[in-house]
Amino acid sequence: MLKRKVLYNELFIDHGKRRKHDMKNAEFWDCMNNLAMQYPEIDILVERFVKEHPFADLCEDVHFVCASQSVLHLAEQIYKAHYYVVPLYIEISEGEDKDAILQGLMHTK
Repeated sequence: MLKRKVLYNELFIDHGKRRKHDMKNAEFWDCMNNLAMQYPEIDILVERFVKEHPFADLCEDVHFVCASQSVLHLAEQIYKAHYYVVPLYIEISEGEDKDAILQGLMHTK
């Protein structure tokens, strides 16, 4: 079974800008769903987390948690072939502390 978990607070993320980048990962998610269907007895957890990236301030990346090393290896191969690191755009209102929000995003679990 394929499960997804977000390891950061999405409150300040601009989801409108993010959607177009998410679409670039459609093939990745299709492949991951197919992998989960091939191994229905194995849980595959996809954890979404924030990281700094050289081409954007912050990006969303993923990593996997899986009890089966062979399925984990297949998931990592799918990641290498199909995953697009998603730039995250932060919505900050006037008076909010940008640095505190960014630190909170980077250290939320």
